[in-house]
Amino acid sequence: MTVPSKSAFDKAVKKLEIANADFLRPAFTRAIFLAENSIPARQLIEVAMRAASEKYSIFDDDEVLPWLEDQQPFRRVRDRCWGTTDAKSVGVVSDEQRAQNYYEALHKTAQSDTARGRRRFEDRLDALLGVHRISIVGWVLRLVGALAEYHFADAPAKIISNRRQYLSKIRNAIVGMEAVLELEKDRAIVNRFHTLRPYEDEELNLIDEDFHKRIKVLRSMEATDIDTMYPIARLDETAKERLFVFRMARANHLVWRKFRPADISILMEMEGFRVQLDDRTIQRQCADLDKHWRLLLDEIKETTVTSRIAEISESTAVTQS
Repeated sequence: MTVPSKSAFDKAVKKLEIANADFLRPAFTRAIFLAENSIPARQLIEVAMRAASEKYSIFDDDEVLPWLEDQQPFRRVRDRCWGTTDAKSVGVVSDEQRAQNYYEALHKTAQSDTARGRRRFEDRLDALLGVHRISIVGWVLRLVGALAEYHFADAPAKIISNRRQYLSKIRNAIVGMEAVLELEKDRAIVNRFHTLRPYEDEELNLIDEDFHKRIKVLRSMEATDIDTMYPIARLDETAKERLFVFRMARANHLVWRKFRPADISILMEMEGFRVQLDDRTIQRQCADLDKHWRLLLDEIKETTVTSRIAEISESTAVTQS
């Protein structure tokens, strides 16, 4: 089989967005998972798993999912990560084990009647019904999107262009917002602004309560580490492949909190990839992602602390004045 067309990928994405068993949600109460008799809850899980699977029937006339299924690398990763009915497969989770895992997770979270507990219960239920980012449907949706981007979009060139223009865009935005601050000092301008604003938007002001906060955040963005923002830093013959690695590393991390570079390497054995990155390159890129994520967390903490210190200083100044 050849790689499907762009329109076929677009249709597959739309179908994947509705391929779930969310209609069963009302039956999944916390009470059923708290009952001593676990059989009804387990049967309900089996029904949901079958329903979610049957939802794939909407792909009977699809091009992309059959093409994926025909790809041995995809089947290897899917079965290794998401399970299969073949319980004898080494390193593979069976459907029976998946059902047991779902029951244990829902039973455990149902016992907590706190806001956090209820949220976790809904989170696990979303995964089972296929409407969650950590469901197999969500993962396949991101894979299809990454493949469509690889085959039909010139995303690397756009990313590198945005990266190169980043600082100038931020600084231009700050200059523009500072110019608006200057406008506010002219009473005639403010009056004319209020006169000309639409009648239905009478609450609209030249500068709203969040305006200064936006400028503060933009000034922080001037000093941010740009490597933690953009998935690739150079445009070369492997840019598309490295972008695919980034997309799937993020997709994997959403589900398993791991980048799973070995599985990404296998996925890149599917037909259509022009360059096969070696395992070390993929592992190194995933390690860089982890490093960039930690740097971003440090920056967030520093920004939060600095902002809090500024608030305290302002509050103290007002009190002393």
